[in-house]
Amino acid sequence: MTAAKILMHSNASREYAIPLIFVLILLAAAAAAVVVIRIKLYKNKSAIEADSIENFKSCIYDLISNKEVQSMSAFVQHSDVSCLEHCIFVSYYSYRICRFFGLDYRSAARGGLLHDFFLYDWHNTPDRLGLHAFVHPSVALDNAHIFALNDIEKDIIKKHMWPLTVVPPRYMEAFAVTIIDKYSAILEIFHILKPNRLKLYLLVKNFANVVS
Repeated sequence: MTAAKILMHSNASREYAIPLIFVLILLAAAAAAVVVIRIKLYKNKSAIEADSIENFKSCIYDLISNKEVQSMSAFVQHSDVSCLEHCIFVSYYSYRICRFFGLDYRSAARGGLLHDFFLYDWHNTPDRLGLHAFVHPSVALDNAHIFALNDIEKDIIKKHMWPLTVVPPRYMEAFAVTIIDKYSAILEIFHILKPNRLKLYLLVKNFANVVS
């Protein structure tokens, strides 16, 4: 190979090398930016989660500190999940959904916490008034009258078993609780996300012990 060809080959290599190095630098910078963004999003997510939990607890503090509400922990709901644990889960995620969509998240949280406030072991209690699935919303609503309930909270408790209740919920917040209640039941029956559910339960239950 002549000196001229070597020189031309060397110049061509440099011509390709410079753009390639530039592209690699851009890719490295983009990758670094993605990592930084993901870290910031994760930190923000943690902050949002913490704020969400605190605000949620402020919505239900008078309910969760009530002894009768806490007595729901003595009753099994689905599998090995207590009625109180189930209600806390439904309450919290209904709150999250309603807050996201700009609905009345406070009523969703409170109605969700009391939606199964029937206070008996439905596995071992004879169906004196009818099948549990059909009658327990009315029993829960009667029990919940010890609290000052608004119309949304009453609708949530009374119609959370829709379509079994036939009459559909009147408010979007009640629809949210209805959906989350069924979603929660599936998770409980099939033992899905148990550690996360237990963490939420203990967090709120410990809060209740502090304020009671």
